[in-house]
Amino acid sequence: MLSFRNGLQLRCRTMLRHSLTVLLLETVVATTDAKPAPVAGASEISQDRVAVTKEVILQRATDYVVRFRKDDLGQAIRLFNRVIKKDPQDPKAHAGLAESHALRYLWGWDPNPGTLGKALESGRRAVDLGPDTAEAHVGLGIALIADNRYSPALAELDKSIELDSASYRAHFYRGMLLRNLRRTAEAKTEAERALELAPASAVGRALLGDCYQNRLQFAEARSAYLAAAELDQRLLWARLGIASAYQRETNFAAAEKAYLLIEKEFPEEAIRIRILSASLLVANQRYEDAVTLYQSVSEKETLSPPIFRRLMLAGRAYSLERLDRLEEAEYFWNQVVEEFPPDFDGGFRDREVASQAFEALSRIYAAKAEPHRSEKILERGCRNRGMPFSLYAALAERRRAAGRFGEAAASLRRGVLEAPPDEDWITATEKVLPTVRGVAATKVSPDTRSETLALLQDLSGRVSQASPPSYAAYLNLARGEALFRQIPEALEHLREAMRRGYGGIRHAATDPDFSGIADEPGFRELAGIP
Repeated sequence: MLSFRNGLQLRCRTMLRHSLTVLLLETVVATTDAKPAPVAGASEISQDRVAVTKEVILQRATDYVVRFRKDDLGQAIRLFNRVIKKDPQDPKAHAGLAESHALRYLWGWDPNPGTLGKALESGRRAVDLGPDTAEAHVGLGIALIADNRYSPALAELDKSIELDSASYRAHFYRGMLLRNLRRTAEAKTEAERALELAPASAVGRALLGDCYQNRLQFAEARSAYLAAAELDQRLLWARLGIASAYQRETNFAAAEKAYLLIEKEFPEEAIRIRILSASLLVANQRYEDAVTLYQSVSEKETLSPPIFRRLMLAGRAYSLERLDRLEEAEYFWNQVVEEFPPDFDGGFRDREVASQAFEALSRIYAAKAEPHRSEKILERGCRNRGMPFSLYAALAERRRAAGRFGEAAASLRRGVLEAPPDEDWITATEKVLPTVRGVAATKVSPDTRSETLALLQDLSGRVSQASPPSYAAYLNLARGEALFRQIPEALEHLREAMRRGYGGIRHAATDPDFSGIADEPGFRELAGIP
């Protein structure tokens, strides 16, 4: 009992000291705002006191920022504004203001577009005032991420790291951006660097969990999320990451339980949690339940970042389509398409959702016997930069079926070049083969043949770069190359397929795709044919 009382007294004294410190800080700031009459002989001391006070306030505001919580970001905004009121030319204060507003918008706590506008304005002001200040580029960088303008955001964060390689937040935000672009290996490197600089960072471990999840390493992902949750029990990111890992691993019972617990513990985040919970129902083919849950979220609800609205509309549209309620599905798919910016420069998940909408509308129009409209909506989607390979493949299939092999090969080639590094290259190489076979079997123009060979060459380069563990991608490449009698390339990819576990080389001798090279000495040697 005595130990308990002593501990309680110690905690009370600590809290009292903290309260008095904060009160003293507020008093000092208030005093400087009041502009007291100058005291003779004290000018130099007064200026030093103001300078120290400003640095203290900036440090205190930054401490609030790195807690990554709604109320703490509000406190940070208040303190940064206080510094700006005293010194409007301070780049770090403007940078901190940009970062705080951007985070509140990016994490859905202040979805007002005006908040995003404030973040961008403050970020640009910070860079104008302090172009050689690392914090200024961090502030503008995260504001641009929130605005889905990843190309200039990456440039700003690169500049920040160039100015200060030990900037934890620059590495962390850069990792967030790269992860959203599906450049997972680079994102993981940045997450690990951020954790080297700040080992107790809960958000850094949550980002590492996202990287593992992108690699389908679900056990490692859950371990990282659990470590993040242990460091910060109020970090929603970590909790949702655990649920998502269970969902992608198809452990739907565990995922459902996780979402229910999260909504109970974070009632203020109910809308975003319900949108993600509804996606679990879709994955589990409970489409009626999913539609009901989506309907509980108003279409007019202001959500940030925009990916949450896209997920809500797309999930509802897909569920309605599966329930054969096509007119309603078409309405919601159209909303996704109409709201997707033509110059979009943000995360890959947004592009995936938009691509699903373009492909779904193409299916719906085809079912209505409107082939021209079906193809046009795919063309419209492919005009956007960096869309998923599946969208280009869908357009290529329409063109191939119409006998327009050159256009089909061109669509596939663009899709190969714009695909993210962690594309499913097994599926991609499979989707290329029908067009390659069509060109090889048909009398086509030299331009079409050249385009198809360039497609195979580009695809080979991307597969080599990604180095997928399965033999299937290499075998598919060998098939395409054999059809065009690209003998050295075909044999090398067959050898690579065999190194990765392909055991059907003797049967390949009777495969129509390899008939053109089956009598080649190199092929017969691989197949063990005398």
